[in-house]
Amino acid sequence: GATSTSSAKFGFINVAGGSPTATISSNLSLIVPTGNAPAATFNLLNNGSLNFQRSPGGDGGLATALYIQNNGNVLLGDTSPYGVIIPSKLEVTTNADGGVSLNTFASGGASWLEFQRSASNTIGTQTAVGSGHTLGGLLFNGSDGTAFRISSRITGFVDGTVGSNIVPGRLAFFTANSAGTVTEAMRIDSSQRVGIGTTAPTSELYVTRPLSFGTTGKALAVFDQIES
Repeated sequence: GATSTSSAKFGFINVAGGSPTATISSNLSLIVPTGNAPAATFNLLNNGSLNFQRSPGGDGGLATALYIQNNGNVLLGDTSPYGVIIPSKLEVTTNADGGVSLNTFASGGASWLEFQRSASNTIGTQTAVGSGHTLGGLLFNGSDGTAFRISSRITGFVDGTVGSNIVPGRLAFFTANSAGTVTEAMRIDSSQRVGIGTTAPTSELYVTRPLSFGTTGKALAVFDQIES
């Protein structure tokens, strides 16, 4: 059982040599080599998953803190994935305010979130991406009562010819309309031109008004507000 106790221990003591292995029910193994700075290995066998749970005490109130699916995906806070883009390699789920923080304490450093892509299907192999390739993005989703749907997103693309030390890029901003169709609303291209309502800006700021807006109104309005 999972009854709380202060005396339960599982470990290796004074192992002289070799590669000792402990196996539980032929489904889990722990390998702890001897020597300095050993590379210990915790193995899930037979296509198993792993659920780390915690409770205030004993079996009562057990809740998942970290769950590793049998496909290697990691879930924090739940055992079910909810991402719109499935499978998500890492998901964080909560029923209160929560999020992910990147903290840096340094006089000359900062926190970064990187989205990287190689066009190779082999992990660790570098193959150049090409113009139009998606490099990564941020999705903002809301529930329609049945499932999460994309409401808006920001996506980074390759925007031009890739060469040594050169990967031209653009950022595109998408929103969902009243029919749920997600379309590009604005972009910043590799020439640092901003296009609103167009995917081909030809000036530093290019604003166009879709025909679906009708014949009234303006594509761009600038007002000076004078406070009295």
